Amino acid sequence: RTAQHAEAALASQPGDAEALELLVRALAAQGRLDRADGTLAILTQSQGEDRAAALARRIASERSLPVDRHRWLSKAVSLGRGADRPFRELGEVCLVLQRDQEALQWFRRAFQQPGGEADADVSQTLARLHVRAGSPDDALDV
Repeated sequence: RTAQHAEAALASQPGDAEALELLVRALAAQGRLDRADGTLAILTQSQGEDRAAALARRIASERSLPVDRHRWLSKAVSLGRGADRPFRELGEVCLVLQRDQEALQWFRRAFQQPGGEADADVSQTLARLHVRAGSPDDALDV
């Protein structure tokens, strides 16, 4: 029903950012992911990557299944820029999904972000992942 209201709003005001966001969220909640992706692409084109990245991150926070969170956080990382990219959150979801190699990649990126070196949790997790991967020397460098 929410999706229908958003579609009606878009029919009268094509490109309306709030209606596009509402539609993406409603489609994601309904599991209509192809349509949600297409609508997110329209939002990206009309409103910019920052707004679309923030929406993807918000949707990820609303999802309970790790695979769904991974999907939306991946979109937020690919669309976002700078320190707003949720590398750490994506790495945490990868740990839950037992994707250690991918988690290592995202925690490494989180560590490299401004302020990442000062985050003790990021540093400790990155070091543990290096040890698990058989690279204790890399763990010492963290």
